[in-house]
Amino acid sequence: MRPFNQAIIALIALGFVVLPHTNASETNPKLVTLIEQSGINAVIDFIPQQIQAQVTQIKITEEDPEIAEQLGSIMLKHMSSEQLREKFYILMSSSLDNNLIDSATAIINKPLVKRITKAEINASDPANQAEMLSYISNLTNQQPSTQRIQLIQTIETVSHSSEIIGLMLQKVMIGMTSVFDLPEAGEAQIIKEVQQMVESQLKPQILLQYHYVYHTFSDHELKDYIEILKTEDYQKFIVITLAGISQILVDAFKNVASDLKKLSDAKAA
Repeated sequence: MRPFNQAIIALIALGFVVLPHTNASETNPKLVTLIEQSGINAVIDFIPQQIQAQVTQIKITEEDPEIAEQLGSIMLKHMSSEQLREKFYILMSSSLDNNLIDSATAIINKPLVKRITKAEINASDPANQAEMLSYISNLTNQQPSTQRIQLIQTIETVSHSSEIIGLMLQKVMIGMTSVFDLPEAGEAQIIKEVQQMVESQLKPQILLQYHYVYHTFSDHELKDYIEILKTEDYQKFIVITLAGISQILVDAFKNVASDLKKLSDAKAA
């Protein structure tokens, strides 16, 4: 189970959990390993990818391409994968104690979880995309059992797959538009549009993909997997780490806004 690849719980805590800042120059090796195994780095790497996609879109619509180019340069300056990873490691080193790190690591290394992680990685391999699409298309002819459908839906619910992706998109889009002094109504509109997209497009797609990802696992194994996802320590780990991702995004966009103001002031001088 790579929770940050296949959806993680409690993303709604983002923006509401404030974590302490630290100037620690080193991180706990156990924590570094846990972050890598849990798939958090994949989420962090997703952020600059989304930034680049948004900047590309702005270039198409912006009357002055130079402005879009400068915006993209400033954003990627503060949101490279390397920078975000480093800041996240430093933040988490003061927010997760060794007991919780050990507990989360033990969960991730359970035999069933390791097997599921392998299945998730295989499903995300471009070489297997044709097989996945074929499997999904056959679901209409070979309808899964009611219990199977409910188990897949429960996995999506307890892991909050669609919510994590949707709220990450919200965070990036709102952060980008906020540097242009986005009015409150504009922010509300972004949230509404992303939520609608998640419910109408993203969530149904995730559920279909999950039928393929977990098709080699029995109903009993999926029930055990659900119980693992609901483990108190593991959910606590997810809440803290998601709050950490939120914090590094908030900090990064503050730096972006500061640089843009300096650029604007310099042009006005």
